[in-house]
Amino acid sequence: MNTRHAITGAIMLAFGATAVSDQAQTLRIATSVPQTHYLTVSIAAFADEVTERTNGDITFEI
Repeated sequence: MNTRHAITGAIMLAFGATAVSDQAQTLRIATSVPQTHYLTVSIAAFADEVTERTNGDITFEI
């Protein structure tokens, strides 16, 4: 399984276990690698895409 699928699955699981809300959500993502590492860069790109597609209702702290 590649990293992107694992991250997507984890986020889907997190949202599936919570109630639907009209409030904006901020999720925190931690990595064990530097900000310039390809994994962190990929996570940041994914987070930006989710934030854009949800019109800012879901944001991330990385």
